[in-house]
Amino acid sequence: MKLLHLFIFSVTGIPFLKAQPSTIQSDSRNIYIHQAVYERNPVPWPYLPERDVFICKHVERMIDTREKMNLVMRWPQQPLMEVIYKALKEGKIHAYKTAALDSVYDADYARMIGSVTRTVTEQLSEDEFNTRETPVTSAMNASDIKKFKVLENWIFDRNTGESYTRIYAIAPIYNLTVSGYSIGEQPAFFLSYQECRKLFVNTEVFNRTNDAGRLTYDDFFEQRMFSSYILKTSNVFDLAIRDMEEFKLDGVEALIEGNALNENLLNTEHDMWEN
Repeated sequence: MKLLHLFIFSVTGIPFLKAQPSTIQSDSRNIYIHQAVYERNPVPWPYLPERDVFICKHVERMIDTREKMNLVMRWPQQPLMEVIYKALKEGKIHAYKTAALDSVYDADYARMIGSVTRTVTEQLSEDEFNTRETPVTSAMNASDIKKFKVLENWIFDRNTGESYTRIYAIAPIYNLTVSGYSIGEQPAFFLSYQECRKLFVNTEVFNRTNDAGRLTYDDFFEQRMFSSYILKTSNVFDLAIRDMEEFKLDGVEALIEGNALNENLLNTEHDMWEN
């Protein structure tokens, strides 16, 4: 009888198990299915009432993906900018026009920001003088985006007695050129970090120490695993450090000032406890 029950289960149970399709994509180079990243949800920030905010400082910083700590953002399997472009096309996130995050670009328009238009000479017949010049516009490659501006708030919470950061926007930076001349670096558009977290938490980023340790872009930003330098903190003139009179002609001094401001922010929590 036991053998009969076992036979019935083997006939009826196996098809049932096979009927459960897997939604996890397996890499052919791996011997097991990688599912940890795809099943994650972003950990929500704890509620912060205004009465508990003792100190708040607006900070803008720059992440250069060419720095050693940030090379994972250019990982060929999941480069951050390609992830962003794909998500924009699929409507998972939106490209905002300003840091206020109050109006959006059309996804197709956002993809063409930074595009280059060149004039191509087209020969219409065997006559070498029978030509036509046609403007051809090519979209910017994701690899051309080498920097990202991060907008955040540094907060000292009187209730918990600690300081922490809250990112609220990210902006890809590109080099604006007009007629072949470089105008300077500009934000292509702004992304809401809260929208991006839903995307980042299921997007793997390279782990230098262990391929089995599944890290995501959400881990990368939330755990501050990047290297950056400060561009601006809130000030009465609303100016970036490099635009202030004393730093306009000396980029090195501007960088030193940014490092000093960063050090002051890190020391805020210690100073509060000492007082």
